[in-house]
Amino acid sequence: MSPLYNAQTPPPALFPFYPQNTFPLFNGDALADGQFSQQVQLPPNAVGGADVRVRIVLDFSAAPGAFEIWIMESDSDPNSAEYAQVPLAGVINALNAGSATQATVDLAPFQGQFLCLYVKTKPANAVTLTARATRR
Repeated sequence: MSPLYNAQTPPPALFPFYPQNTFPLFNGDALADGQFSQQVQLPPNAVGGADVRVRIVLDFSAAPGAFEIWIMESDSDPNSAEYAQVPLAGVINALNAGSATQATVDLAPFQGQFLCLYVKTKPANAVTLTARATRR
């Protein structure tokens, strides 16, 4: 079953320490255009206001073909309409160099208090996606 926006209430929180620093946003899901992932909360760092850093990893089951997935952020979480695309590096539409199935984006600093993914264009090929957010 695909995790849908707000599938877990309250949203799971990503803390800056293992093992509570990573969470699946999609978990082996076939994607649809316009689909939101499970959202996660990123509480501020407790020490000295250090930047929050996040890594997004997309692992496709096979070569996905053309796709476009947006990284979304929000300062509040009442509904998916409150999310906006991350202004820099907020679009994932290419795989890592040398990989046929994986894409990675590092966001440092990440400014929002909540994060989710939005499927702007589902993969052209019939694949599934496991995506995770990791706080670094």
